[in-house]
Amino acid sequence: MKKLENAAKGLYEMKENDWKDLCNTIDRQHPEFHEEIINHLDEKFTDQQVYFCYLLKAGLTQTQIRNVLDMPKSTAWTWNERFKWISE
Repeated sequence: MKKLENAAKGLYEMKENDWKDLCNTIDRQHPEFHEEIINHLDEKFTDQQVYFCYLLKAGLTQTQIRNVLDMPKSTAWTWNERFKWISE
């Protein structure tokens, strides 16, 4: 997915359709993944947290995820620790 590669380098901003494509691709490969996310997140979760989970599942590094989501390093670190079950 060229758009994701560019977003990971900070060269492209993911659009709604890009997110749908990414999530659908991962859901086809890992049908249980979306349900696992719902089970691990609190009742109050944001789209950004869901996207973070999908990006981890796609194999992006913490730095790449920060570029895609335009988030502070501290948030990326905290969420990486919180969602480390994804990459285990």
